[in-house]
Amino acid sequence: DTIRDRRTLMMMIVVPLFFYPTLAFVLGYFGGQQRDRIAEREVRVAVMGSNEAAESSGLLPYLQRAADQERLQIDISVQPFDPAGLISRDDYDIVLQVPETFATILNDGGSGELDIFYKKTSAGASASGKIQNAIMSFADTVLAERLREHSIDKNYLEPVTITASNVASSREQHADGTFGGMFTYFLIFLTFVGSMPAAVDLGAGEKERGTLETLLTSPANLWSILAGKLLVVVLTGLVSATVSLCSVIPIILFGSGVGEQLGSVIGGTFTFGSVLTILSLLLPLAVFFASITLTLSFYARSAKEAHSLVTPVMMLVVGVLMIGMLPGLQAWVDARPGTDI
Repeated sequence: DTIRDRRTLMMMIVVPLFFYPTLAFVLGYFGGQQRDRIAEREVRVAVMGSNEAAESSGLLPYLQRAADQERLQIDISVQPFDPAGLISRDDYDIVLQVPETFATILNDGGSGELDIFYKKTSAGASASGKIQNAIMSFADTVLAERLREHSIDKNYLEPVTITASNVASSREQHADGTFGGMFTYFLIFLTFVGSMPAAVDLGAGEKERGTLETLLTSPANLWSILAGKLLVVVLTGLVSATVSLCSVIPIILFGSGVGEQLGSVIGGTFTFGSVLTILSLLLPLAVFFASITLTLSFYARSAKEAHSLVTPVMMLVVGVLMIGMLPGLQAWVDARPGTDI
């Protein structure tokens, strides 16, 4: 009966195997398209304040030369001085204010100060990054010129250089990112979701259909009946987790955009032994989830009531998993039963 139930099959096999990879592909594709559009978009920059200081300091000519490389559209003599209004009306992406003393301070060997106004959105942050890269590149040329004038080697300003070498294997780096992060919680959540339909059907569902009373009159004792139902619910949760393990491979290879270079990493991570280890760790958690959902299902008078009782438990599981992803809570995460998997 459990295998023939469409809702159980949907949550146990179809959703993990097709829905989540498809969702990952769609989000990854459109997210990449949006990032490319933002990166290729021309940034409109309004230079305000003292145009003479911007010109004589060399900043404005440098930005104009770098306009093609950084995809900048430089406008000068923009009036009136209203950075918030210019940006909110979408007339410009960036407003760069150059004070009158900027060139004098720079020529005297000081540190000139510039003000940048922008919207802190994904597009605004990208535009701000482009103009800041151009300005920092200009600052590097000014610094190099000052060092040449005083015959100072650049290494004089950098007495110590540090070379950091990462000795972690590619498998360890990948596991710490994708597998050690959200995937673990994703797998735990699907184990719970996969066991829900079977638990509701084997408890409240059978009470509605009147088959539970017939089962209780059979020669099988109560413990055998309970153990059989519990085993079915545990198996549905584990099957959902197993299918999820299979569905994550195309997500990593294609959906995240990392390509074929991770083939060796995937092969090293999803060994037969590692899959058995993951499933063995999920087994007590699946039993725990099955016990809760099956208990609530037997308590409920109907399948509808059973769903209303199980849903808050699912929200509680999601809340606990989300708390576990917060930084600085590793000791608390390790202390929680099951979720330290």
